[in-house]
Amino acid sequence: MYYVAKTMEIAGAHSLHLSYESKCEKLHGHNWIITVYCKAKELNQDGMVCDFKHIKDKIHGYLDHGNLNELLPFNPTAENIAKWITDQIPECYKTKVQESGGNTAIYEIDDFENENIDRKIYHSLRVMEISKKIATNMGLENEKIELATLIGLLHDIGRFEQFKIYQTYSDLESIDHGDLGADILKQNNFIRNFIKEAKYDEIILKSVQNHNKYKIADDLNKEEKLFCKIVRDADKIDILYEAIEIFWKNGREEIQNDLISDKVYNEFLNKKLIKKEKKQLIALFISLISLIIFSLLDNKIDKIFLFFFIGDLIIIFVDVCLELKKYWKNKKDNTGS
Repeated sequence: MYYVAKTMEIAGAHSLHLSYESKCEKLHGHNWIITVYCKAKELNQDGMVCDFKHIKDKIHGYLDHGNLNELLPFNPTAENIAKWITDQIPECYKTKVQESGGNTAIYEIDDFENENIDRKIYHSLRVMEISKKIATNMGLENEKIELATLIGLLHDIGRFEQFKIYQTYSDLESIDHGDLGADILKQNNFIRNFIKEAKYDEIILKSVQNHNKYKIADDLNKEEKLFCKIVRDADKIDILYEAIEIFWKNGREEIQNDLISDKVYNEFLNKKLIKKEKKQLIALFISLISLIIFSLLDNKIDKIFLFFFIGDLIIIFVDVCLELKKYWKNKKDNTGS
């Protein structure tokens, strides 16, 4: 990561709108010392994070010797000024505004929020590619492959607004992100930003709305169910990446010491989606691995998907199989057969 900082002095005037009496409500002046902090993972084509002159032109050139109440669309406190400056420079992650010798305001972008948004962006892009591969492997025509690809890209569009409002990706603690995603696409005909014609709107909307549901809605027609199943499978395949991370963080010991319930075991054998009444790591992995196994047996996905994480998957698969074997043995011993 590359870091740069640009410091400049801005002379100007402002008056503050406050809920209490203060002399700061009268128009007065400051010589603000402003430091803009920028960063980038890679340098641009000129070998820079950003040009210092561009920062000065955009901030100093606009604010210097001006009345900030006329130039900025908000109450021009030092805190609000710091945020506004940060928003003006794409590479900026922090701004410090020193109003006087002992008074400084700092605004810094929350890395937690950025990391979580990035996580869903990359997830959506991977699901898009997996959806395309599933559709291709099923022998669908090119137009339908493109449709499956688009649905994969849009399936989690509700996640971004969900996190922005609630600061969580938990549907139980906030809102159903599938329903929210469908609503966002319908609002102001937002879906037209992604596809010109309306003939596939219902397929897209129902796939987005149903991709995260325990059970697909009964009112979907055959074609709507097809694309809904494609994106649901693609979504779960990519979640396997995150499941592997959970596996390594929590350790194999948790899986090895966990018990498989009769309900989970029977749902696995019957190729049913495993619904957990409590968060049980072993049930998570059985559900994901059953998806992979049965999808491969039905030739729904290409084996190349597994190449990227096959080593980790084999280790998890062996552990789960051992647990299934333990379950079967205990069952046999208890029945005396």
